[in-house]
Amino acid sequence: DAIGGGASSPSALTALTGNATGGTINITADNGAALNVDSSLPLTAEGLVAFGENLGSGRGGNVTVSAEDEGAIDVAGGVVIDVSGGGFGNSITQSAGSGTGGNVNLLAARGGTLTAAQYDVNASGQTANVFGANGPAQGGFVNVEATAGGQIAGTDISLGTIIDASALGGVSADGSVAGGGTIQLTAGGGGITFKATTNLLAGGVA
Repeated sequence: DAIGGGASSPSALTALTGNATGGTINITADNGAALNVDSSLPLTAEGLVAFGENLGSGRGGNVTVSAEDEGAIDVAGGVVIDVSGGGFGNSITQSAGSGTGGNVNLLAARGGTLTAAQYDVNASGQTANVFGANGPAQGGFVNVEATAGGQIAGTDISLGTIIDASALGGVSADGSVAGGGTIQLTAGGGGITFKATTNLLAGGVA
């Protein structure tokens, strides 16, 4: 993940932090290969801006977990993915840039299987509370896709799946903008099964 450095000035008004952009994580099992994880699988590519007087922008990265061509990924615990982006915190700053969630793909194709106890995906975007102006908050993109005999399953009957592509704009004297992201679940000749409660969140709040 990426965290932009903080900044301060003698006046406590003018310092500007850096920007932060999350990177890329790709996990693939294909051609009959198997990947077994005995506990949880945390995958983090967030882009967070540290506290400062004037915040830069934060953008989440990209995570893909893919099982294809009879490949199998089996995670005993949860698959926990964080590609959130933006500036976070309870203190009020002078100004802030944008906060944009990243992209997540959970894929199973051509007889591949992706199995975990649960899935917890955070692709949200958030901007900080400011005295002046802040940039827009934009939720990210999450694609869960099982095609051509592929199977994606959340097996625990008590642990729910959460997919969050929402946006939260901080309080701003100039007004805030927040746009919810996109969540796609596609079973095209394959199957997606979540055994417990599934929450899909793509709202925008400003």
